[in-house]
Amino acid sequence: MLYKKVQKYINNKGFLTKMSKEIIKSLGLSDNESEVYLLLLNQKEALAADIAKKSKISRPHIYDTIAKLIDKGLASYVIKNGKKYFKPADPEVFMDLLKSKEDSLKNILPDLKTLYSPQKEKPVVEVYEGKEGLKVVLNQLIKLGEDFSALGPTINWQKEVPIALERYLRKREKIGFKGRLLSPEGTDVLKVPLNTYKSLPKEYASPATTVMYGDKTCLILWLDTIVTILIENKELAESFKNYFNLMWNQKTITYHGDTAIKMMMEDIIKSKPKEYLTIGSSGRTADQLGQEWVEWNNKRIKLNINNRRIFNDSEAARKIAKPYLGELRDAKFIPMQGGDSPFNSVVYNDKVWIFRWGEHDTFGIMIEDKNIAKGFRSEFDTLWNQKERIYRGVEGVKRVLMMILEEKPKEMCVYGTSGASVLIFPEFINEWHRKRREYKIHTRMIYVDTKVARDRVHIFKDDPYYDVRFMPGDYISPVATFVLDDKVVLMSITDNGFATIIEHEDIVEIYKKQFESFWKMSRKAF
Repeated sequence: MLYKKVQKYINNKGFLTKMSKEIIKSLGLSDNESEVYLLLLNQKEALAADIAKKSKISRPHIYDTIAKLIDKGLASYVIKNGKKYFKPADPEVFMDLLKSKEDSLKNILPDLKTLYSPQKEKPVVEVYEGKEGLKVVLNQLIKLGEDFSALGPTINWQKEVPIALERYLRKREKIGFKGRLLSPEGTDVLKVPLNTYKSLPKEYASPATTVMYGDKTCLILWLDTIVTILIENKELAESFKNYFNLMWNQKTITYHGDTAIKMMMEDIIKSKPKEYLTIGSSGRTADQLGQEWVEWNNKRIKLNINNRRIFNDSEAARKIAKPYLGELRDAKFIPMQGGDSPFNSVVYNDKVWIFRWGEHDTFGIMIEDKNIAKGFRSEFDTLWNQKERIYRGVEGVKRVLMMILEEKPKEMCVYGTSGASVLIFPEFINEWHRKRREYKIHTRMIYVDTKVARDRVHIFKDDPYYDVRFMPGDYISPVATFVLDDKVVLMSITDNGFATIIEHEDIVEIYKKQFESFWKMSRKAF
């Protein structure tokens, strides 16, 4: 700024009348130096005696002043007729002086900054013994009337100061400020409608409670004699709040034991999603929590929270899952690669829970991330909506045959079978037909005309729910086709067989029409 002022006056034609002596002094010149320099600018050149006379500065001081101006590069002299005439330097020299000072300052500025240390605010610390400190904190929260955060156990407040707490809650409800509370998993929590709660894994637990509000940090030690430490310091309060926010905002938390299951159940009831999705479950939660799960499930039904589940399609999974398939719960059994797994996942809102089940090491990982939840939901929908499912090997074929009976279709239409099942698993297929008759499932069967088939059909002669015919000509098919109410099953009954389930309305309709055509062309067995 000073540089610009000097430049302005240097370029101004009325320099002597407008230039202030104070500005010249601010460039580092003394009163005498400023006055003599301005006189020299006015006179162009002058003898020391003339300068002394016009400035009213004594002659000895004039020589000393002029010498200092010469040292600074602001004056020079010429000798004429044996006399010294002093001349002013171009005012541009002031720019060099300013630049030199600026460069010098820049050189020493880092050293100056290392010496600079602003005085920090000293914390104000108050210590209370007994319950009085708790009441002080409650009163300060009401007086401040702003949102707060707390870390640690909370139920102790109700035990130690119930009357003061009740009064505080009434006043707070009128003011309406909110609280965020982080509590150790497995501990009782003081439930207040204006609070939002999250739990901490046990490894982060502390027996103390920390409350952060305004510029204050409150540490409460729940000892035999309660100790409350109140610290008023903005920097410390911000540090504690940053730590709290780091804990509060973490997206992944691991919980152990029953706590993991209960945390998820409680969160589902609290957040009230329209539905939650489960992949790989087989009744473990209900078995592990017993009556507690029954009560939770009743709450879920009252809140109209639906559940869709995908089970691995195995006989064991179906048996375990059967008791829990009830109201507001849809399920599908799909063959999973690798079979039954100790893991299962639950998805709702923006959260994913991944559980690992074990006798002594059950744990749950909670992931709160919109994109991750979207990915799990997409995977679930892909599995849920797939129209084809393949079961491999003899056990896979058996599994599908049992599924057909369990669904109890109105009618089962089969064609292309060669009667090979009695050769592959005779005991199983005989038991299967016994259950088919027990369930009264009407069956129309078109066999390929083979010796095995002709030898076998006589056992169905008196079966009231079984009509048998033979394919015309030399029809050979590598698979038997089962046409049910809403699906088609293509089945290869061999040692390395497979069964493919197709659930597609248009395809089912085509196969039904094909079956009816074959039925009309086939000859009766009896």
